[in-house]
Amino acid sequence: MDNIGSLDMRPQVQLGSKIRPYITDQDSDFIALARILMIIALVFHHVFTLTGSSFYPREGLDTATAHIADYMNSIIHWSSMAAVPCLSLISGYLFFRRANINYFNQLHRRITTVVLPSLFWTSSWFFFAYLIHTWGKSHGYFDWLDYDFDRFGPKLYLNGTLGINRLPFAYQFWFIHDLVLTFMLCPLIGWLIRRIPWVVLTATGLIWMLNVNIQPFFSTNVLFFFILGALSATTRFDLEWCFNFLKPFRWLIGLVFVALLLGRIFQSVHHVFASYPYLCLLRGVGLLVFMLAIRSLTSRDNAILRTLRYLSPLSFFIFAFHYPTLEFIRAIVRAIPGHDSEMGMLFFFFALPTTCVGITFLTALFLHWLSPPFFKFINGGRSIKVGDKKIMAQPEITCRH
Repeated sequence: MDNIGSLDMRPQVQLGSKIRPYITDQDSDFIALARILMIIALVFHHVFTLTGSSFYPREGLDTATAHIADYMNSIIHWSSMAAVPCLSLISGYLFFRRANINYFNQLHRRITTVVLPSLFWTSSWFFFAYLIHTWGKSHGYFDWLDYDFDRFGPKLYLNGTLGINRLPFAYQFWFIHDLVLTFMLCPLIGWLIRRIPWVVLTATGLIWMLNVNIQPFFSTNVLFFFILGALSATTRFDLEWCFNFLKPFRWLIGLVFVALLLGRIFQSVHHVFASYPYLCLLRGVGLLVFMLAIRSLTSRDNAILRTLRYLSPLSFFIFAFHYPTLEFIRAIVRAIPGHDSEMGMLFFFFALPTTCVGITFLTALFLHWLSPPFFKFINGGRSIKVGDKKIMAQPEITCRH
């Protein structure tokens, strides 16, 4: 085997027990389900202010003015704060869960399955928004699409697609921006976690908890949880160990999460509930809750599990397509009578993201039918078999390294 640019992780990371340098079938199921569920959670998370309401879910609820839908919006919004940590942890785990890491091969694969597809999506959304906004400006439509398009040029394009010094136009790609930066640091991360794993975890954990601004990252969430996943992949504290350790405490963890969630929802009661360290605690405990819940779902075969397995390869497509699609659907909702009533807001809180996911799914199937190679490229190198609903395996998930 060609070991140029590779690093043997086996001798240095064994901490008292044998380490399996591959992804198990149970790990594969967990990762597949976690990916699709966390992406769908992000779609609900990005609903933000409901049509007909003035409540912004990042703020505390006012019981005197809040609608029923506002309560639901706030609960799901804060609960889904665990999505980015979960996706980041999975990325770190997959990158380092192997006996021999060839960084050249690994990074090349990320270029073809993450960087280039993301550049396609961010460029497509940027130019589409520019054209629609230019047309709408003279007709009184699509004001919300504005991205300082009056200053259209190379600098705006770079920001709108790569997020150089502001969020990309399709703002969900801030996660990809930070993930790619983390990929670039992987040789350093790998070198450090072989020698001083707990020092690295503690240092990045403090940076994360203290909300230290590290340019050019938008947030330290991706970096910290990626390193946490890398540490889990290269020590005896793998996913299986974590699940076995946490399982006896699952009900206690769930109760703590509910308590933390209520504090954040009613954050105006005390300034501690609105603080960033409190949000970090909510994210961390939320991550444990969702990991345990997803693991429980994978423990027995059922229709829900099979459906989620089928949808899992579409995770990247849903991630890339859901904004600004959500906003186009919202514009239609505004024209529907009764959308701002109590029942209307409650209905459309669920209908808006659900419709978005449905449209995304149908679009994905159409593009897959139209051109499987093109679909595979824009879907991050993943494909599906429509006929028998059997997922085509991803090499990095199912291969025994």
